[in-house]
Amino acid sequence: MSDIYSNSYLTIAASKARSATETLFVPGQIEQGQTHWFRSSDNQMYAIHTREPEPHLYDFGGYAWQTETQAYRRTHRKTPLPLLRRAWAFQERYLSPRVVHFGPAELLWECAEDKCCECSNAKYPEDRKRLHVSGNTKPTYMYTSAQIWMDLIEQYTEKELTYPSDIFPGIQGVAKAMDRAGNYHAGIWDDDDVLQQLVWRAAKPGRPEKWRAPSWSWASVRGPVRYLLRSSHMGWKPKQMASLVSISTSPVGLDPLGEVRSGRLQLKGPCVDMQLDHRGLSREFPHKQVWTWPRQGVPSWHTRWSPDYDLSPFYGRTVKMMDIIHWPNDHVDDRRFLENRCYLVFICVNEVEEIYERIGHFEPHGEHIIGPLSGLGEETVLTIV
Repeated sequence: MSDIYSNSYLTIAASKARSATETLFVPGQIEQGQTHWFRSSDNQMYAIHTREPEPHLYDFGGYAWQTETQAYRRTHRKTPLPLLRRAWAFQERYLSPRVVHFGPAELLWECAEDKCCECSNAKYPEDRKRLHVSGNTKPTYMYTSAQIWMDLIEQYTEKELTYPSDIFPGIQGVAKAMDRAGNYHAGIWDDDDVLQQLVWRAAKPGRPEKWRAPSWSWASVRGPVRYLLRSSHMGWKPKQMASLVSISTSPVGLDPLGEVRSGRLQLKGPCVDMQLDHRGLSREFPHKQVWTWPRQGVPSWHTRWSPDYDLSPFYGRTVKMMDIIHWPNDHVDDRRFLENRCYLVFICVNEVEEIYERIGHFEPHGEHIIGPLSGLGEETVLTIV
């Protein structure tokens, strides 16, 4: 299917249709707007025709960008272009060199170079072109292939899938088109940016009812994911505290880009043992967690972190936090350039073979937390499934 769309001359999309039973065309007469008459200073009459601006692709679900606010996302969740909410259509649209969209009031055109509409009101910001259609999967002087891939995954996980097991087949063609040096394992590329790809968070914690991906993959959770670190701007690069030992997956079929049967990841890095607890401390922060150090004389922490799903069965259990990656934040004081840090949180699911699963991630904030953590942790190799 990916070859069909990527080699097509033109893709015609019934973007306004909610199902295959609806028509491609707009029935009836479209509202043309209103006419207003004005008299000029030289006593001449002029007519001005006005109408409400039409919704456009990037306004209603065509793109999902981390720079947009959550309020913006919620406001534009219900799109008049239902096709753009569907995950399979995301891949078809991305791979097609040229697309004509039949909207509720006009036709819209998009290709790798430009985008326009009948009312001429659509604007196409330059940074949106890089994540549009075929030909834009190659890294540029501004964007690495890792950034392009992570942007695509953020968009893709916002879309709707009828069958959750299609999570990998639904983006299989895009993965095939990517110009990446590494190998592909359950949505992760094992190249130099692999740690950046591992530090994602679930926008809404939850897992699908049926297993579809190893816990370290973004596909192991249900719904949108966000990446903590996507860019290396201003000349800096993230400081990698952990390293990849090995990564492997077992595909269901012959194609390694499709569904997977199992997966295993080995990471080496500094680990700290913590005890997981939970207390709803306030209405403002109902998901605050209590980290308890299993060491005498060290105080507990009351802080927020991001679980991948409901962890209430594990409260009281000891978990491992591995220091994964550090990067500068946007605030500079007189003493030092402050750092952001990301720890991945794992729990043991097989004590005999020492097998772990990822259950969330933790970003420490404040010297009362970062201070005790600095320099701690024993170098450990963890096997994660």
